[in-house]
Amino acid sequence: GPLRDEPAYTNIKEVTESSRLIYNDQKLYFIGIPTYLLNTQNDFGSDWHPSYRGQLKMAAHIIPTLSNILNWDYDDSEFRIIDSDFNMQKTK
Repeated sequence: GPLRDEPAYTNIKEVTESSRLIYNDQKLYFIGIPTYLLNTQNDFGSDWHPSYRGQLKMAAHIIPTLSNILNWDYDDSEFRIIDSDFNMQKTK
């Protein structure tokens, strides 16, 4: 899963930041998934793994950062926010 809850979120962020400093690896990044992004009623499937809808929301959250890091051409029209509950729909 996305490990968005505590203490996993903070522990992974700290290990990532420490490793970046210890190994002087500027290509090591942490992109957290905020708890509010995924709706527990609609965005999870079996064993609390993200459903297709949850995966789509996480992708829409991390792709802008990845595109910047990797110098990708990214058009955010691929994802569209439909309402304030972060219900997303893939568009063409």
